[in-house]
Amino acid sequence: MSSADRVPIGADGLPINNKQYRDIVDYLRFHEWISNAIVGELLDIKATRAKVILREMVESNLLEARGEKRYRRYYLKLPLSGSSAEW
Repeated sequence: MSSADRVPIGADGLPINNKQYRDIVDYLRFHEWISNAIVGELLDIKATRAKVILREMVESNLLEARGEKRYRRYYLKLPLSGSSAEW
């Protein structure tokens, strides 16, 4: 990974200036899980883009994916300390 590909990470473990990631984490502060369809509605994006974002968050160790295909759910792996107002 080149330095141009790196994303600055904040103290909370989330990429700095990534509103989509933060919106997903905010949702998960009040809900046990999130799905591809919910992300699409929440962020007003297509299902293919929602899938990419969720995959990136799993690869970044922010979320854990459970289930297969249409029953896949994503769970927060970060500790729930603080609030989004601190970001």
